[in-house]
Amino acid sequence: MNINTLDLNLLLVLDALQRTHSVTLAGEQLFISQSGVSNALRRLRDVFGDELFVRTSSGMMPTPLAESLAEPIHAALQQIRQAVEDRGYFDAASSTRHFRLALSDVGQMLLFPHLLSYFDQHAPNISLETVPLSRYRIAAQMSAGEIDLAIGVVRPLGPGFFRRRFRSVKFVCAVSKNHPTIQGSINLEQFLRASFIEYEPTGGSYEHFREHARQLFDRRKIKAKVSVKMAHLSGIESVIANSDRIAVVPDTLVAGMGLEKVVQVLVLPFDIPTLDVTLQWHERISKDPAQTWLHKAVIEVAENLEKNSVAPTHTRKVKPTLVLVSGAKK
Repeated sequence: MNINTLDLNLLLVLDALQRTHSVTLAGEQLFISQSGVSNALRRLRDVFGDELFVRTSSGMMPTPLAESLAEPIHAALQQIRQAVEDRGYFDAASSTRHFRLALSDVGQMLLFPHLLSYFDQHAPNISLETVPLSRYRIAAQMSAGEIDLAIGVVRPLGPGFFRRRFRSVKFVCAVSKNHPTIQGSINLEQFLRASFIEYEPTGGSYEHFREHARQLFDRRKIKAKVSVKMAHLSGIESVIANSDRIAVVPDTLVAGMGLEKVVQVLVLPFDIPTLDVTLQWHERISKDPAQTWLHKAVIEVAENLEKNSVAPTHTRKVKPTLVLVSGAKK
């Protein structure tokens, strides 16, 4: 028998006969006539070369072949029913899905541990994987289905993608508490003449600061002095704390790394527009209930983190609010 030539609707009849032992009852369950069931049974007998069901005083009783087919066919039909009927529902508590998230190293350090705790509590069987938040390959990776969700400071990925903003990021100065001339605040002249530590997150947010800083230095006809470039985030607080150099970092690092405990966290002496931290995903999975649940989980974890954020010193204590916008295509 070739499965490609089998009318799969016949399996519904076989399953119904196995459960009811009655042509009449099987027809009622399947909403087809008694003659329709009889015709389907004749076709099943031709396909399998077996009587399958024999009429007895106890009803239509299965042959040994029909009995051997009953359990696997019933299980397969149940899986198909569940897949079709539950297409708009996702049970995180029992799901064994695997999600791949594109994160910067900052995001992996600050957001991911809290996201894991959330999953341990609400979705213990779901597995998570992080991949680098590459500025150059992320769109292609998501289009190919290699990544479920990109989280971070990433420019809109273009047509075919959805984007949801959930918070803003601004840059602050991190300065040693023992700095000989900078204490409590930093003015523009001190900033322009400082020696800098550069660290560039993988997501590309630092380029936003660098562009505005470049314009500032160019207007003053001063070349910025970058004396240290760091490839990794680890240890940056110790480097700042034990030198007279300053670093400009996203404010998300302040609470996450406890920077305010070891260094001064100061407001920049010039204005830079804030950056949006966003979720971005491909339109191909936009209606997947599992993806919708994932987005809500990330937002909830991020909101809880925002409540514990620390503002830089010597600034108005106005807590930034989380702004949620609909996942409109941009």
